[in-house]
Amino acid sequence: MKLFLIIITLLFLSSCSVSPEQLEETGNYEKALAVYKEMLTEDYQNEDLRIKFTLCYFKNASKYIDENNLDEAERNIERGIIYNKETKPKVKNQYANTILLLGSKLVQLGDLEGSVDLKKKYQKGYDLIQKSVYLLDDNSDAKKILNKLNIELSDKYYEKGKELFFQWQENSRNKILLNESLKLIENSIVFNSENKNAEILNNDILEKLLFESMKDHDLSFRIRKIFHNTQTGYSAFKIRFYNDYSNNIIISPEQFTLYDNSNIAYKFDKEASISGNYTGVLKRKRISPSRFTNGLIVFNTGKKNPTISSLIWRSSDGSSYEKEFPNKKLLDITNP
Repeated sequence: MKLFLIIITLLFLSSCSVSPEQLEETGNYEKALAVYKEMLTEDYQNEDLRIKFTLCYFKNASKYIDENNLDEAERNIERGIIYNKETKPKVKNQYANTILLLGSKLVQLGDLEGSVDLKKKYQKGYDLIQKSVYLLDDNSDAKKILNKLNIELSDKYYEKGKELFFQWQENSRNKILLNESLKLIENSIVFNSENKNAEILNNDILEKLLFESMKDHDLSFRIRKIFHNTQTGYSAFKIRFYNDYSNNIIISPEQFTLYDNSNIAYKFDKEASISGNYTGVLKRKRISPSRFTNGLIVFNTGKKNPTISSLIWRSSDGSSYEKEFPNKKLLDITNP
């Protein structure tokens, strides 16, 4: 019995003499963390010890990622970073590599077109990969992963947007389809600005919207024709303005502002409308509910072929409506 107690005591003393670093080398991170934690209770302000404790948590998290226990991996990352800032030099890269590993696994298991849980999983993974790109000193591998995801996302949004655009072509009265298609194509370009197919379709949709009346708004206007004089720089827009509002409204050409792609604003130019010999210029008038009015609005851009970004109507009471233009020179979309 006495011999047994001596053996137990020796074994206990032997186990206590094993350093946390030695336990880490054998992959026994849980025991290493327990030893580190005990050491920190006696010397909590020891920065070197806190860093080792944090890095051990990251190693344990990586182990759980390999075992597909992602919840436990995430808990270890969160516990580890409590003891240090994620931007601390000795911690940053290991932290970033660990969240890159976790993010890649989450994206692999998630699905943007799946259930709510799968969508959240994918989004969390994407965010972690994006964060790792920001933190890593050498982020070339992380960038490759992120770029690949962005291209995949861009292609997905493009295909969905194209499908809705084709549906709208078959049912052109359904303006919601056109608007939703535009949102998807814009998302496609956000994720991959070099997606030429998305850029072309984006311009096509915007051009369709220019000449469509969007009756989902109480106050809106439809651009029916565009005239542009390359010699004078005068641009005239023939519009049909709708009032589906419940009250009478006052409309005048001075309420319209044209913006180019440099965000330069142009107001209605009365002199240009006269010297350009334009007829049917929009007059100030009252429009009753459920009625509309037609007329030309003339601007002097002073340019032969400006690239316009939008035409905005604003009333004195703060109401507004905007027509966005495709990324084309005005001459290219002139519809005489």
